[in-house]
Formats: sequence, structure tokens, C-alpha cells
Amino acid sequence: MNQMDLNKLFEMIGEVIDARGPIHEDKPVDTKEKKTLKGIPYPRLALNKNWGTPDSDDRIVLDRFVAEMPGDLKQKIISLESFLEGCKEECINAKNIPQAIASIVILDALASLVFDFNARPAGDLFEAFLAALTGEEQTGQSGQISDVGTTLSTKLIRKGTDVTGSYKSLERFLKTNKSVTYLVAAKAQEKKGGPLSLEFYQFEIPKNIVPDPALVKDGQFVIPAETYENKEFLLGTLNIGTQAELRNIAQEYLNNLDEKITIIYETLGTMSNQLNNYFVDNDTNSAEQAKASAALLKTNVDNLA
Repeated sequence: MNQMDLNKLFEMIGEVIDARGPIHEDKPVDTKEKKTLKGIPYPRLALNKNWGTPDSDDRIVLDRFVAEMPGDLKQKIISLESFLEGCKEECINAKNIPQAIASIVILDALASLVFDFNARPAGDLFEAFLAALTGEEQTGQSGQISDVGTTLSTKLIRKGTDVTGSYKSLERFLKTNKSVTYLVAAKAQEKKGGPLSLEFYQFEIPKNIVPDPALVKDGQFVIPAETYENKEFLLGTLNIGTQAELRNIAQEYLNNLDEKITIIYETLGTMSNQLNNYFVDNDTNSAEQAKASAALLKTNVDNLA
């Protein structure tokens, strides 16, 4: 890892520290408060609807983390899944550090959204969350069938739940658009607070699925769960576990990383003292010690790469 990478890491950690605080739906990020970094804290961002607005301060902070996870939504889900599984097996050495920090922030936000909020606010926040992940704007509040951008409709529902929506709104939308894309996050959780998994499905109406007019009831079209919950439309599955298990995974990574960074600073401090002794006292023994410390410093930095 070069100096630019280390600077980038510390900038990301600093931004998390500035944005930390209790999770409130509408609480803005305090960009003025600065805190001293003592070890690597558990990174958390306050969930709020501002994530759905591209130019908001909260969205700009989150965008820094999302940028560490290149690719489309499917690739991001696969990357998050890989982080979860990889850290369960062997936290942490082979992971890209900025991407791992980004994964922790995004997974914690997603888990908090599901564990800490009831269905309605969770659905609204899920729209804002997906807007940030896809680089779009949350548009669901405008009354259109799309929730994110111009053609994406989102659902955060229990596994096995049918997708429903206004049939008239769908017909009106399809008069000026070829299709609408549905992104469904299906929650699988046996009991409240228990292990959680999220299955992400994506399909287009009417390209992939055509709502059956016979199933329209009270003006609502219905897409049965058995129609969209199949491998053809599956983007990926996140086996998050419990909130405590997720945070244990993250904390294990951060503790490991903190130890490595602490060793680097301690070795750097030792080498600085040895060089001072050499230059001030012309102590050749200190010069040899400084050379050994420099070699150790290089090894420790390489271990972060």
C-alpha cells in the first residue's frame, strides 16, 4: 500500500467519524465537528432520506464509500456477499482496505435499515439507499411508479410476498416508457432480531413479466412471489446474520487493521528516535538500528497492501 492509499484510508475513516451519531431518519451530517482518531472506530453513518438527494452533504459522504465498490448493482451485491463470506472464514489479510471499510459502512446501513425501522420508513429509506448505490436520485415521493431515477421501482418485502402496484399508474407509465424495472429485496428472517438474509431480484415489466389482468384486484396488479423469486432474476443473496454477528465481523476486521497501523506508527516513532540519536550524537549503533527499523517498517506497510 502506497502513501496515497493510506491517506485515502484515513480520509474515509475521518469522514465516518464526522458523520457518526445515533441513527435518525432525518438527522443531517455534522460536517464541522472534528474528533481525534484513537484507533479505528466502528464506522457508522446516520440513515436519512438525504441519501436520495445527490448533492446533499450526507449523500456526498456516502458516495465516497460507494465509489470504492465499482460496477453495477449486481456487482456491488456480489462484492458485499464476498466480504461477508470471506470475513467469516479468514478476516482479513487479503482484503482491499478502502473497499472493506466501504463494505462495513454499507452493510451496517442496510442491516440497520431492516432491523431498526418498521416497514414504511424502512421502505422510504431503502429507496434513498438504492439511489446512492446506483448513483441516481430518489423520485418515489413525486407520485410516479418509479422510486429511483426514471424507471426503477423498489420493494423491501418479506420473502414469499407478492409484488403489487397501481395498475392504472403502470399503464400510464408504459405509454411513454418501454418498461419499468423492479428491484425486490426479499427478507428471510424467522423471528425478529434473528439471523437475516436478503435476496435481491430484478426484472422488467413487461419485458420479463407481464402482469395478469385476471389478477388485478381493487386497481392493484399482482406479480406472484413464485413468478419472480427464481434464479433467472436473482442478483445475489446477502447472508447478514444477526446485527451483532455483522458488527462482530466488522469489529474483527477493524481490530486487525488497527493493530497493523499501530505497529507502523510505533516503528516509525522508534526509527525517528534512532535517527535523532545518530545525527545528534553521531551514534553509529543507532544508525544500524534505524536501518533495521526501516526494513521492519517496509514489511509492516507491505502487510497492509
